[in-house]
Formats: sequence, C-alpha cells, structure tokens
Amino acid sequence: MKILYISYNGILEPLFQSQGLPYIMAARKKGYDFSILTFETAENTGKCNPLFLKMRDKLSEAGIAWRYLRFHRRPGFFAKAYDLIAGIVTSLIISAEAKPDAIQARGLFSALAALPASFITRKPLIFDTRSKLSEAYAISGKWKKGGVVSRSMGFLEDRCVCSAKAVVCETTDHRTEIEEFLSRNKMKKHLEVIPCCVDLERFKGAADTGKKGPGFVISYLGSLSGWYCLKETVSFFEEMNKVLPGSRMIFLTKDDPGVIVKYIKESALPGNAVEIFGVSPDSVPRHLASSSAGIVFKYPDQRLSSFPIKIGEYLASGIPVVINRGMGDAEDFILDNGVGVAVDGFDEGAFSKGIAALRSLLGEEDIRGRCLLAAQKLSVETGARKYINIYESIAKGARR
Repeated sequence: MKILYISYNGILEPLFQSQGLPYIMAARKKGYDFSILTFETAENTGKCNPLFLKMRDKLSEAGIAWRYLRFHRRPGFFAKAYDLIAGIVTSLIISAEAKPDAIQARGLFSALAALPASFITRKPLIFDTRSKLSEAYAISGKWKKGGVVSRSMGFLEDRCVCSAKAVVCETTDHRTEIEEFLSRNKMKKHLEVIPCCVDLERFKGAADTGKKGPGFVISYLGSLSGWYCLKETVSFFEEMNKVLPGSRMIFLTKDDPGVIVKYIKESALPGNAVEIFGVSPDSVPRHLASSSAGIVFKYPDQRLSSFPIKIGEYLASGIPVVINRGMGDAEDFILDNGVGVAVDGFDEGAFSKGIAALRSLLGEEDIRGRCLLAAQKLSVETGARKYINIYESIAKGARR
C-alpha cells in the first residue's frame, strides 16, 4: 500500500521528529510505501546543514521519497495562502507520479492541501487532526475565541472531518466530540484515538545512565506557547523552592525564553534557581534523566483534545509528572498508572499539597519502574499499530 504523507511541520522540527517520522518508519518496516511532503524553513534546508543531509540519506536508505516546499512566515495571510496553493499543486503532482492508495494529512493546513488531490484521484483521506487547531489558537490568544478566524478554522476542520475516510485524534474527549458531530450529520468514519507517543529508542538507557545532581530538580520540556500555564509553572516552583531550599528548575526549549525570564524576574526565586537550555532532541533524554520530576500545567478543562508529547518523554526518562486537575485523558493516564500527582488548583495551598504528594511519590521504591512501564503504553510501536489498523481498513475497503 502506498501512502502520501503531508505535513506542514518541517521534517527536522521536533514535532515531526517525535510525532511523524517514527510512525512512518515503523509502518515502513511493515511494508508500507511512503511519499512525504513537508514544508521547510530556509534554515533547515541549507545545503551545509548536516542534519538536512543526514535526514535525506536516512529516508533514501529506507526507500521513502521526500519532497519539500519552502515554509513562508511573511507576509502573514498571504504567506499561508501561497504555501497552501503550492501544497495543493504539489500534492496533485505527487499523486499523479506516485499513485498513492491513500493520502494522510497531519493537521488542518495539510488536510486542506490534500483535499483537491483526494477528490480528483478519489483516494481516501486520512485526517490526522490531532488536537483542535481552532481551540488551541483561541486559548493561546493568537485568535479571538468565537471570532471570525476561529469560527472559520472550526468550520474548515469540520469539513475536513466530513471529507475524510478516517480521522485520528489524541483523546477520548475529542473522539466523543467528533462522534457527536458525525451523528448530527448522519455520517460514519473510522476513528482512532492515538495520544502523542514517545520513541523509546531515543530514551533507551537514559533512566539508568542519567546522573542525578544534588538536591531536587524539576524540568519543563518543550513549547512555551500560550496554551500552557507557564506563569503558574514558575509559581509552583517558587513554592517548591521555599519547601526545598536549593531546589532547581530546568527549562528545555527551542522557543524564545523571554516569557519565562519575565515570570522569573517577577518571582522571589534566587537568581541561580532556574536554568534555560536550548537543546537538541538528542540531548533531551540526558537532561530529563538527571531530573527528579517533570511538569506540565494546562488551562483546566480546556484543550481536552490534546495529550502533551512531553508526558511520554518524562515517563520514558524514568521521572514522574506534575500536572493540574482538568487535563482529561492525560490526567486519567497519569493517576491510573500512579506515575504523577495532580494539583487541585494554582493557589499556594494546592501547590503545597501537590509538593507533599510528589515528595511521597518519589520516596516509593518502584516509582522509576512504574514510569518506564507506563511509557511503554505510549510507545511509538503502540501508536504505529493503530495507524496500520487504519491502513488495513482502507485497503480492505478498496478490495471490496
């Protein structure tokens, strides 16, 4: 079976490296053929970029065809419109050349680029919607909630769901929402819930070789976008530093750290209590394994369509996770597996109880083993099997 895989994320970006490529490579080992179309920044595709050359060779050796288009940031709307038109045209060209049996699109933009090719060639579309873009951007403040842009994106997401043969989402809450939408429209689709999984090979041995420094260290990994409660994260550590003097916090991110620096300056934390590192994916396991715990706070009962990637990466490093109540599937998973604590709010009292619970959890002898066991439930192999279920279902339908 041949699949055209379209991603608006660049192939060297952390998101594609963790949530795109590992699934493709796992399915390729099972005999599935892929053609990949990505959108790349000028920095990523520089001919002297060793990572670019290494990735090109890696895909070629695996028998995977890769074509990329330039990702444009400016001027705003016109850049996106240009990228979309280029994506549509190139998807049609690749479909004519490679003759895929299905087109898989990761995210809304990719699905919009894939729709014409899917319609013209009559090949099924797999809409890998993951979390809801319209919801995420409204929460982060990029779009006004209920505004024209947010409602328009929500409408387009619904149209892509209607046009798809199969839909992938991250959480059961999102699946329920899609099922209700399909029921109202008297439609049925193949739905799969695939949370953000972790490539355990990247973290192999990290929990055993990671050197724990003196004192307590809590780490935050990944995006500094507006849908995470970063101010509350710093406030939690501020309270922890009072309870455990000398404790440290580490931020591992490729984003501009300005927002974190601002919150640190507004706090009463000692100047050397927080460190910020711009790290490569290869160094993440080492940093996390040297920590005592990982942390992620999200707005309670919002973005329930999302299961943060960082949770699986914390667990694969053998460290428990601090979250807040109201995180849906992520909260259920962490508490059901006994691999973290959930604070009841963002006030001083809730933080104090959460810190006490975390200290108690870290005192349990089998906590590292439980974290590693839970990480296996979020392995790329587990996610890949679900993608393969979709491919097999589509192949069976085509043979009828």
